[in-house]
Amino acid sequence: MELSLQRKTLAASITAILLGAHIASSTASEYTIPNQFTAGSAAVAAEVNENFSAAKTAIDDNVQAIADNTQAISNNTQSIGDNTQAIDDIKTDLNTVTTDVTDLTAQPWPVKQVTSTNGSSQTAGFHEETILNIGGSVNPTQLEIELDYVSDLVVTFNAECSVEGDDYESWVDIDILVDGEVVAPTNGDNALCTSFATGETHQWVSAVSLGIAKDLLPGPHTISVIAY
Repeated sequence: MELSLQRKTLAASITAILLGAHIASSTASEYTIPNQFTAGSAAVAAEVNENFSAAKTAIDDNVQAIADNTQAISNNTQSIGDNTQAIDDIKTDLNTVTTDVTDLTAQPWPVKQVTSTNGSSQTAGFHEETILNIGGSVNPTQLEIELDYVSDLVVTFNAECSVEGDDYESWVDIDILVDGEVVAPTNGDNALCTSFATGETHQWVSAVSLGIAKDLLPGPHTISVIAY
């Protein structure tokens, strides 16, 4: 029995969050003098006090604007730091993807193969399912393969085959199972070999059956063969 698989897909993705810098500023209030005085004229206390009050209001507004701008500068400094880190993360991701793409273009897709052999004779009865001894790695009837990527698995079963029958309509049907499920095209009536209407088993042929399991996930998978 020969098994081969070929890596099928590679997906590379970049996820990054870029934080926007928010610029906020406050402007100082324009100071307008409510009352104008001329030389030689008498100053009214109420008007003088009104001028002082307007000056105080403008000064207080400027103090608050300075405090707001100081906080905005601090916030923008933090945003710039966050954006710098986000850019560095994107650069790292891009370098990783570039390395992966370079590796893929520099060499063929990796192919992994496992094989097993059992040279002893085995018999399957009429309409009796027989799990074949394939000399597997898990146990005699199961071979295991470890997948590194999402892959299609191609299983080839080779055997010398003969059918004892008095007609030309008896045959041995082979089902190849991956993880306990019969895979196409062995899931139909596909004869590995047929009878020669002699009632004897001396008509031996060298036969092959092929099964394909698609889109298997990474990890261990088992292969077995049933004859009937």
